[in-house]
Amino acid sequence: DRNIVHALNITGEFFEAGGTMFVNIPMKDLREEDEVFNFIPVDSVGNLTGQQTGLVINSGVDINPVNGITDIVLKTEGRQVGVYPLKPIPAATALYDTNFRATTVLGSTQDYTGFENVSVENEEGDLIYFGLDLTLLNGNNNVADFIREMCIQRLGFSN
Repeated sequence: DRNIVHALNITGEFFEAGGTMFVNIPMKDLREEDEVFNFIPVDSVGNLTGQQTGLVINSGVDINPVNGITDIVLKTEGRQVGVYPLKPIPAATALYDTNFRATTVLGSTQDYTGFENVSVENEEGDLIYFGLDLTLLNGNNNVADFIREMCIQRLGFSN
């Protein structure tokens, strides 16, 4: 969390000068007051209800682009635990979502019915946050294509 506060302090001028940023840090369970929400365009993370104890994304599950932003579909290579969906702030754009499952106190899983976004772009279009570990999403052998699409095509990074 200390690093996020530091990032807030040093990136203002960077963005004002036309800088763009791709952030890939797996999201953890955070309170809505956490400083990270002052940096990334996320309102909150998914929450559990009733007998739900955690969230997972199963192996072989597609990570899908939202609203046709691209045709690149990522795929999980293994089961991911301790992952959280993102609720974008009103002016932000959800870029990718997936099918989350909720674990229960009985040891089973059930469909998670809350929001299921995993990537968000800010209103200005100069920051993209991706909340899953990209090293675990190469089931379609296209993570490099995804990074090119997000960083070069959307954010305008130099090649």
